[in-house]
Amino acid sequence: MANVIENVILDGETGFSAFGTSYNWDITNRFIGHAGLYTGPTIDTYEINVTLGGTSAWTIRSLRFLTEEGSQLDVNITDQNDGIARRIDVLGLGLGNATVTLFDTRVDYIRGSTDDPAYSVTLNLGNKRVASVELYGTNDTVNLGAGDVNSLDLGGGVNVVNGGSGYVGYLKFGDGNNTFVQGTGFLAQLHSDGGVNTLSLRDVAAVTLNGGTNTVTVVAGNNFVNSLTNWGGTDTVTVGAGAGLKTISLGDGNDTVNNSGYSESIAVGSGDDRVIFRNGSSGDVVALGNGNNFFRNEGADLSTVQAYSGNDVFQIAAGNIESMTAGSGTNSLTVGGTAWVGTYNGYQGNDVIVLQGNGGMQTIMLGGGANSVTTGGRFVQFIGAFEGNDIVTIGTGGAGMVKLDDGNNRVTTAAGSWVSTAYTGAGNDIITYNGGGDWLSTSRGNDVVTLGFNPIEFISLGQGNDLISVRRMAAGSETAIYGRSGTDTVNLSRFDVAVRVDLDLAEMQNVGGNTLFAFEGIERLVGTRFGDQLSGSAGRNDLAGGGGNDRLRGGDGNDILRGGGGSDRFIFDDADGRDRITDFRNGTDRIVIEDGRFADLAIRAVAGGTRIIFEDTEITLAGVRRTAIDAGDFIFA
Repeated sequence: MANVIENVILDGETGFSAFGTSYNWDITNRFIGHAGLYTGPTIDTYEINVTLGGTSAWTIRSLRFLTEEGSQLDVNITDQNDGIARRIDVLGLGLGNATVTLFDTRVDYIRGSTDDPAYSVTLNLGNKRVASVELYGTNDTVNLGAGDVNSLDLGGGVNVVNGGSGYVGYLKFGDGNNTFVQGTGFLAQLHSDGGVNTLSLRDVAAVTLNGGTNTVTVVAGNNFVNSLTNWGGTDTVTVGAGAGLKTISLGDGNDTVNNSGYSESIAVGSGDDRVIFRNGSSGDVVALGNGNNFFRNEGADLSTVQAYSGNDVFQIAAGNIESMTAGSGTNSLTVGGTAWVGTYNGYQGNDVIVLQGNGGMQTIMLGGGANSVTTGGRFVQFIGAFEGNDIVTIGTGGAGMVKLDDGNNRVTTAAGSWVSTAYTGAGNDIITYNGGGDWLSTSRGNDVVTLGFNPIEFISLGQGNDLISVRRMAAGSETAIYGRSGTDTVNLSRFDVAVRVDLDLAEMQNVGGNTLFAFEGIERLVGTRFGDQLSGSAGRNDLAGGGGNDRLRGGDGNDILRGGGGSDRFIFDDADGRDRITDFRNGTDRIVIEDGRFADLAIRAVAGGTRIIFEDTEITLAGVRRTAIDAGDFIFA
């Protein structure tokens, strides 16, 4: 409790005294030039209570409260709420606590006198303009009123500013713990030197924060917050429904932006950041820095979302995004509902892209790495990836082009889908088409291709030993298969009817069930469980009949014939090269000789089997003894 207490009334007429000093008014002008209320040299605790009153307007150019270092002077100033326009040009507060309550008295300049955080200052500003408030390291509370404030500068400490309806030109916080709740008045600039800031904003031209831990909430107002800039720190920014924060620029740190209103541009620096656009929000550009970032869109239409290095998670639940770019790292993108992404570009890293339901994308371009793409019910125009082991799963919506560079890639398409063009680079690729397409090409490597019910019009298998598995397709469908270099195999075992294939025909042929194929550069055939007719080309072939009573003709070249189950027929003429039958069963299978007789045959025992020679044809029966072969094993046509 103060040891010395003074009570003073300033009324423009009556002289007053405090701490042994007296002052008189210029009665004619109701004016005092300077009043310096000095406690004197005695070290003590002082308190002065000042009432701003009187029945007429008056002016004091300078009112200062002074004490010696080591003393404490608490100042309490109360304005008489009577509508009279009094004026103090400069108000200097004492070395201690202060409470100033103004209504209609105009005070141009308010100055604190100490930066000691043991003291507090409370300012209740009224209806008149204040040019400048400058406080230091005290714990300050400022309640703004209807009057304008050109500049409000608060130092370190615990500061609270409650906004009013008047205009504020400049609000500055120090590096303490600061709270600002904006009223209906406009704020031109807000600046903080760091610290812990909690800000509730509505109509602000520019906010600049120099680091610190900041919580910024923007609520709906008459206009919006034009810009928020922080050079570092940890920020949590919330833009409420109907509110606007046009430009957000945050430096390094772990930041969170939650937008339910309008944010035209959001840029965050390095750190693990979270940016969320809620349903009903809007914006344009989002830039995420290095770090493990999280981005979610629940309904906004955006032009650009960009991220740099790091393991980023993107969730697009609704809304549209024209362009997305992810940096190096293991990135995840999910597009669901009816959301849409125009273009996605990924760089080095293992990216995972999933399109759920009717979530759609136009162009997906992935960098090197082990990437995974799964599409849904909407058409995707282009899917591409550079070197790496990539997995692409096409949903019912289909795709225009899939282009994968070198790597062991996997491509799978859904039943009923259509992929116009697919290309895979060097590597051992696995491609499964449950739908159809126009063109499929593989490159160097041992590739496995499986076709479904719908045709692919043209298939080109690259260098390597490739395997393509086909089945009976839609009636009248046509597929051309080109093997190119390597030993390539067509597996027909999934047909539900017997097949008939002649590899020497360079034209469409009805393989079975009104399914048309053309083959070129195919060396191996695998038949069905039914009675198939398989014929080779002029080169070296490997024909496997499977189950059923098959008819196998190797043709020119040195061929391998495998009958499989059933009673099979192996057909030769006098110029069929050196062929080998791997599973001839004496008494069940037959060798058909065209244009020949049994007497024309030379039958010899050889290592591992029996060899039959006539003209320019040699037939080796693997695992069959010479003594087991007689005329009953042959049919002469």
